[in-house]
Amino acid sequence: MGSNNSEPTVMVNVRRPSAVNQIMNLYTIMASGVGISSSYYGFATTAIPALLDFKALIFIVYYGLIMSW
Repeated sequence: MGSNNSEPTVMVNVRRPSAVNQIMNLYTIMASGVGISSSYYGFATTAIPALLDFKALIFIVYYGLIMSW
């Protein structure tokens, strides 16, 4: 929490943003007695969903080539 001679230090794991919000809220309540409300939302992903399963497509092509041989 710090003292008169030093600043308070809060260490958190930034890979868990929900835990960071809870720790900072707890610290704020302990330090000032006033609660805060915070939230975290991750950015939208830009991953394109797979429309074709290429493993099945490759299997069909190879199987067709083998059977036509």
